[in-house]
Amino acid sequence: MHAQMRTLMQQTRAAELSALSPAHKQLLANLAGQLALSASPNFKAAAATLDRALSPSESAAILQADQNFRTQVSAMHQAMMAARPPSDDAQAGGPQGGPPRMGNREAKQRTAGQLLLGPPHGGHGPF
Repeated sequence: MHAQMRTLMQQTRAAELSALSPAHKQLLANLAGQLALSASPNFKAAAATLDRALSPSESAAILQADQNFRTQVSAMHQAMMAARPPSDDAQAGGPQGGPPRMGNREAKQRTAGQLLLGPPHGGHGPF
């Protein structure tokens, strides 16, 4: 599963980067470099700069790549859970295997700029 996730993250990142024009790839590189060298990086301002620069089609392609990633991760997770043998709790009439759920939390929708500058998909970061 870890190898599948790594491959999926690499494919998603490649799809995001291929959606960018050469000028916007350069802008992304410049912003990433500035953030890396800053004593007090402002990720939100950098993402907003990217969001303003990206064309609607670039933004849409990046957001679609993220949605595809989330859909595939969800399908992988569901397949993994379906393949798991029932736990002792489930056999005793308890919850269906695994720890209790934390509720049905929706993932916070990030902008294209935040996705490009943020941590790899599924990671935690400044956004």
